[in-house]
Amino acid sequence: MAIARFRSFIGIAKETVPGTPVASTDFIPITADPKSSDKLTLIDDKSWRGSSVDTYEKVAAQKTGSMSLDGNVNCATIGYQLQSVLPDLATTGASAPYTHTFAAKNTGDGQPKIYTLCDFDGDVTRAFCAAQEESLSLKFAANGLLTYQSKWDSWGSQSITTPTPSYSATPPVAAYTGVVKVGGTPVLNVIDSQIDIKRKVEFIETVNGSQNPYGLFSGAINVTGKFTAVLLASDPMLAAYLANTAQVLDFKFTQGTASIELQMSKVVYDKADVTRGKDFVELSVSFEAVGNVTDVGATAGYSPVKVTLVNAVAAGTYA
Repeated sequence: MAIARFRSFIGIAKETVPGTPVASTDFIPITADPKSSDKLTLIDDKSWRGSSVDTYEKVAAQKTGSMSLDGNVNCATIGYQLQSVLPDLATTGASAPYTHTFAAKNTGDGQPKIYTLCDFDGDVTRAFCAAQEESLSLKFAANGLLTYQSKWDSWGSQSITTPTPSYSATPPVAAYTGVVKVGGTPVLNVIDSQIDIKRKVEFIETVNGSQNPYGLFSGAINVTGKFTAVLLASDPMLAAYLANTAQVLDFKFTQGTASIELQMSKVVYDKADVTRGKDFVELSVSFEAVGNVTDVGATAGYSPVKVTLVNAVAAGTYA
């Protein structure tokens, strides 16, 4: 009997002991194949043995895992993905709604909390432990939803008991609710956009008596983006690009009492192309958010972005 694709789901939970799977405490909405996979390195034994043979053995080396997720942004669960790329997390509020702020962590090792990601494929569940996120992209177009794409790295998977999924009742976020500000002033001409938050994740492979790596290490944070806008007379983005002037760029989306806001207080444009593919003229812009002292959290220093998430999720849930 074939396995039904629609029964698939992804669970998540914080780990206490790195690499020890934890039963899922929440579930992340997905809209595509999660592309979970194990990478097992095989080492060829090409010893000379007096025969006309190239390879005599395939010896298993260390094993790692990865997962790619696509879905609609849910203000209740996007906090897990935000914490894994922006781990300076602070939560305020004695009762709901709670306000969570995420920024670059600049104390200690600067590392995020780690999670167990559980992938149920309709038949069995595999746990990808010690998972850390290497990229999170937020996308929107005016006639659609706010969506995400994320890429995770982890230890190699292991089979665990299948959990019972339970999802937040919070609906997805409609893109039209967005308010875009340039230099602190709302602009109404943005058609679509994508913001990419990335940090390289490296596997630390040591001689540790295990097929799993010693650990994973998340590097420095890079934030870039792009958007398409209706070209306006005296367009502020085009003028800033031509003058090499940094601007404040802010995106905020609302769903009921919940919201998500990305504040980038020092954005530098590296492209602003005028295009004439439609009846009206468009402006295609790309940018990089650079480190600044405004978008920081409790650990101070510099951060390229601060994300503020308002929802009914209590402190201590994400980290």
